[in-house]
Parts: sequence; structure tokens; C-alpha cells
Amino acid sequence: MTYLINTITSWNEPPRARHQVAQTLAKDHKVIFVARNEVGFPKLSRDVISQNLTVITPFSPVDYRIRYRLPVINEIYQEWLFRQLSSSFEQPRVINFDPTATRIFNYFKDVIYYCNDDHTEISKNINNKFIYKYHLNAVKKVAGKAKFCVVTTDFLAQKFSKINGRVFEIRLGGPNLADYKISLNRHVRHNRYINIGFVGFIEPFNISKDIIAALANLPNCTLTLVGPEKNDYLKEYRSRENVYFKGTLKGEDLYREINKFDVAIVPYDLNNEFDRSPNKVWQYLALGKPVVMSNISAVEKWIFPEGIIYKASTVEEFVACILKAFKEDNEHLINQRIEISKANTWDNRIADLLSLYDKYK
Repeated sequence: MTYLINTITSWNEPPRARHQVAQTLAKDHKVIFVARNEVGFPKLSRDVISQNLTVITPFSPVDYRIRYRLPVINEIYQEWLFRQLSSSFEQPRVINFDPTATRIFNYFKDVIYYCNDDHTEISKNINNKFIYKYHLNAVKKVAGKAKFCVVTTDFLAQKFSKINGRVFEIRLGGPNLADYKISLNRHVRHNRYINIGFVGFIEPFNISKDIIAALANLPNCTLTLVGPEKNDYLKEYRSRENVYFKGTLKGEDLYREINKFDVAIVPYDLNNEFDRSPNKVWQYLALGKPVVMSNISAVEKWIFPEGIIYKASTVEEFVACILKAFKEDNEHLINQRIEISKANTWDNRIADLLSLYDKYK
């Protein structure tokens, strides 16, 4: 079976749900990952990542950040793209991550919508009513016409159940470390500095500057930031001796770096009301790391045993939780986190997805 995964994401980004779905499916199936378009003369570029995984990068004269916000330009692009793809691949199963891909149904029959972000709320944050209305109408069509919808949070399940009668919640997952050559650090050392670590996009949507400021000034601590930085968002910290910017890491390089963390963080803006399902949490737990995260409304229902995840509602609580997590950490908790992650790997998530395909043939 061939799976075509349609996205508005570059392949060369930190691992997100669409990358992880593609890589996990490619263990046993042919996978075509369609990335966002790059600027250039219209064409499709192909890169073979592995025996079963091929990445197709479209080129278009219009930058994707402009293209997917303008209805006419976006639909002309989609007609061109999906016509090209349908002539190359004979009716694959299509996993669509693009909330604006309304024309995909003109060329493919077996299409599902996989939603792991509240895209319309993100569009609303742009403060442009025209773009928000376009994206709102587009996602209703995309979700409504899909064979079924997969969502990653309870909030999204409730939202899309009003549009499609077949909506299923499949949480995000963690890596199967057996796929990588990683030697887990299962021992705790409490007699040195604390290495606090973050993985993700370094931008206002993911990182609170107030929390970063507090952590950068915490005695006997280092702060390691892994991921691309948008518009020099934290440039004032680049000269700090205790703050390290590692850039984008993937695969074994990423997990080796997480393995060095003492405490892993999810420092969302504490006033952020977006529905979020942090992918990075499962990456942290896979390596046994205690997690400190902002207690935003989207994660209030997340229930874990004590000592696995610490939630903070203020900057002061965030700092206190880091110190507490470091002090309480032990081999038992490390092993417990790893076992929780093993029960929630992407292998398990994809098995759930394929069972839905079998049910709704």
C-alpha cells in the first residue's frame, strides 16, 4: 500500500506529527511525503530518503506563506499540484495535513484529514479577518469531505465532530528508541549544575520570554535550546555563557542531545489559550527526562503519575518546578517515564490509524 502525505511543512524541520507519521508508516509501506512549496519555476523535486520514503518538494512562483492565505492563488496551485501527483501515483491512501487543501478531493478518493493543530485559531492570531474567514471555510470543506478525521486532542475531537461524523482522537506519540543507537542515561547526578533543555521552534508561539529570562538567570544552571530560531527571537541571550543554541537536530543527533538534559521544558506563554498537544513531551519521556511545562488550559486534563510531568501556572512556579524535578529525580522515575513512553510510541499510534483504515474501507 502507498500512502501520500500532503503537508504545508518542509521536510527539513524539527520532527512534527507529519514527519513522524511518514517515518513510521515507511517501516512497512511506501510513503510519499509532499512538502510545502519552495519558490521557483513550477516543478516537482524528488528526494529518496529511504527505500520506502520519498519526499516531493513542489516549486511555485509564490512563497507558501503568501500562497496558502490567498484563495484564488492557493486553488490554482492545488489544481496544478494534485493533477501532477495523481498522474504519478495511482489512487494511494492520502493523509492530508493541509487545512486549506479543498481541491485534493478532485483528484483522490481515499482522503483523510489529520489535524494536530487548531489552525483556525492560529489564523485568527494573524489579525486579518479575510484570511481567517478563508481558512475557516476551507477547513470545514477539508474535514467535511474526508473519509474520516484524525485529531490529537479532546478539544479538536469536539470541534470536528460537528463537521464530520467520523472523528477519532489519536494522541501524539514518542519515538521507538530501538530505531536509534542511543544509550539511555538512567543515572541521576545531583551534585552539579542543572542542564535545562528545550526542543522546538524558538518563537513567541512556543516560548515565553519571561520564563527564558528567569531560567537564564538561575544560578548553577545551563539552558540548551534545540530548534530553529525565528527572527532572532532570543538574540539577547546569544552572548550568555550558560545559554546554548544548538539549531535544528534530527534523528540520533536530536535524541543524544535530549539525553544530556536534566530537566526538559515546555515553556509556553502562560496566557496562551490555544489548544496545544506538545509533541516534544513524548520525546522527553522516551529518554526518561522529567518535564516541566506551562499549565495552559489545553493540558489541564493531562494526568500522569507524580514525578513524571510538573505543571506551572506562573514564572516563579516554573522555576520552582525545575528545582523540584531535579531534586526528586531518581532511577525509578526515569524508568517509569520510559515505560510510559513505550506504551505511547508512534508505532502504536500508526497501528491505531491503520485499524481505522481497515474499518472504513
